[in-house]
Amino acid sequence: DGVLQVQAEIDGQLMGTGTGWVYDLDSGLIVTNYHVVGVGTEFSVGTGPARRPAQLVGAAPCDDLAVLRVDRTSDLVELEIGEQAELSTGDDVVALGYPATASQPPALVTSTGTVSSPRTSFDAPALDLPRYPNVVLTQTPINPGDSGGPLLDTEGRVVGVNSAGSNVTQNQNYAIGADRLRELLPQLAAGDSIGWNGFVFRFPGSPDEVAALGYDPLLFGQAVFALDAVPQSPAANTGSFRDLDGLPVPIVAVDGVPMDGTLQTLCSQIGDLQRGDTSSFTVTDGFDLFDVRFDFA
Repeated sequence: DGVLQVQAEIDGQLMGTGTGWVYDLDSGLIVTNYHVVGVGTEFSVGTGPARRPAQLVGAAPCDDLAVLRVDRTSDLVELEIGEQAELSTGDDVVALGYPATASQPPALVTSTGTVSSPRTSFDAPALDLPRYPNVVLTQTPINPGDSGGPLLDTEGRVVGVNSAGSNVTQNQNYAIGADRLRELLPQLAAGDSIGWNGFVFRFPGSPDEVAALGYDPLLFGQAVFALDAVPQSPAANTGSFRDLDGLPVPIVAVDGVPMDGTLQTLCSQIGDLQRGDTSSFTVTDGFDLFDVRFDFA
């Protein structure tokens, strides 16, 4: 009851699912990966078919963390964050999540394994994942849908947030380490985001994906696309974005630095920006370029 499935939607259309866990029961705060909620503008959580709405409290796209809030918590259980320093290579750990399975309705699934390295980094090139400065490397399987769920030690404490797996090597999976959670979650829980202005970004992986968004891959193949914006966020409140009639907005540069279609390059420019900071996004309507300044939340 401390681990929930997270759904992200846009205008009622399901865009993605993942997992979250109860960080603060009294305040109704749920922790998940940002890449779980970053594909949508409305959010809900649940332990089965019944859903309850959730609001985005704080987000850190370049650390892949987000905090949601729900109003009803009487049936939930808070999870304790463990000590990363107490982890050793070979320790048993358990990953909890809601991966895609042949079962309906969605069911909580546990996967067991061991710690391969209690502290390392994740620097692999990726379209829509950032670089992680502190992760637990584990043999425990982390499957699509497990993202955002807890990696638990044998005492049931959260020692990581299940975040990424390797497509190149076997049995290498990564969970954001407990020490990193302690650094960032109090700020996000207080409503102060890091590197977030409200955009729902898309990072096309092929020319066909760029063409599906309505743009010429030869001209916009390196752009980062803004599909939508979370209501009441700085991005949603900027007139230049609203005036494009809901079309995806190609972002070709940030503060003069050209984009290459990846979150990692975007994060090199905005990853540390916080409330009160601004950044200049060079966007296009397909014909002309415009420099638009966006606030961060």
